Amino acid sequence: MLLFFTLGLLVHFVFFASIFDIYFTSPLVHGMTPRFTPLPPPAKRIVLFVADGLRADALYELDENGNSRAPFIRNIIMHKGSWGISHTHVPTESRPGHVALIAGFYEDVSAVAKGWKENPVEFDSLFNESKYTWSWGSPDILPMFAKGASGDHIYAYSYDAQREDFGAHDATKLDTWVFDNVKGTLPVDYLNNTDLFKAESMFTNAVQILEQFKISLCKELIHLALKGLSYYHTYDRFFLGTNVVIGFVGWTTYASLLIIKSHSNLTRHVSKEVKVLSFFYRCMLTAGLTAFAVWPFFTQLWIQAKMMNIVISMYVVYNTHSSLLRKQGLPLTNQIVSWATLGHSRDLGALLPEHNQDMSFWQCNEMKMHTAQFTGAAKEKRCILTRVALSAPLYF
Repeated sequence: MLLFFTLGLLVHFVFFASIFDIYFTSPLVHGMTPRFTPLPPPAKRIVLFVADGLRADALYELDENGNSRAPFIRNIIMHKGSWGISHTHVPTESRPGHVALIAGFYEDVSAVAKGWKENPVEFDSLFNESKYTWSWGSPDILPMFAKGASGDHIYAYSYDAQREDFGAHDATKLDTWVFDNVKGTLPVDYLNNTDLFKAESMFTNAVQILEQFKISLCKELIHLALKGLSYYHTYDRFFLGTNVVIGFVGWTTYASLLIIKSHSNLTRHVSKEVKVLSFFYRCMLTAGLTAFAVWPFFTQLWIQAKMMNIVISMYVVYNTHSSLLRKQGLPLTNQIVSWATLGHSRDLGALLPEHNQDMSFWQCNEMKMHTAQFTGAAKEKRCILTRVALSAPLYF
């Protein structure tokens, strides 16, 4: 009895395993010799518009007025092009339909091991046998065709996976993305256009680039103007207020003079003295406005000069201290800068605060410890240190 039960269990296990061996095996056959046809291709290029979820009967149905829902495509089907209906197999997803349309075989059931995300076996497709392929679409479909491609001739552009809306709240967003990104990608030589159309396209692109540059330049100028206004409001309100007042007063005076001139006889007989005086006023006004215009520039130069003075002073002090620690004496450059600064100062006593003596005494004491080692050179070094003590406070 136990032997019969064991044999029955073994037979059922073999039957169960045979299901996976027969049905869950890739139907693709590899190792075949490629075949080429001597006939010319029916077309130089092919354009695929794949509408996911579109049933074939949608092209044959008529609306309530008796007209076709897709008259252009229906006209091509009935009078110009070749057409056919593909019978889908499970699973009814987007990827199996694309594989059947482009590669020519039904869904590989072995893809269940990959979670129906990619085909585990490399396969040949229409894209792989083409010279160049450009594709736009879903990130779940396009990489599958570009993965096994030989060479670098398939260009796939996919939107982010987070943008996929399976709830179909707005099914046109992804189509709009494709229509926007397909523009300007294909080489001009691959398009069947005339030279006039190419010239008009180049001119249109140049005009668009120029308009975009104008918009960006306008935004940048507005940003700079707002930053300048904020700077004047924060750091130089007097200068800004003076400019505003002068501007309003100038325009108000000009408008008043126009009104007075048109309604009175005061300006009909003007003497030479008044003309000379008005010319003097105009020159003074021009000079004043020029001075106000260049005031920020000279202010910036003054600030930069002060900053440069501070940097040079810090360098002189640091270089002097480092040179004395190495027992190399005072550098010639530091001496020139120090004495030049002392020569330009009007009051030397105002530049020497009380703590100068402390610093000089400390530096001289530091060198007195080395007097026995340097003998005659010690006096010279102490003299140099005294100079540094007098000039160093100028840079603090």
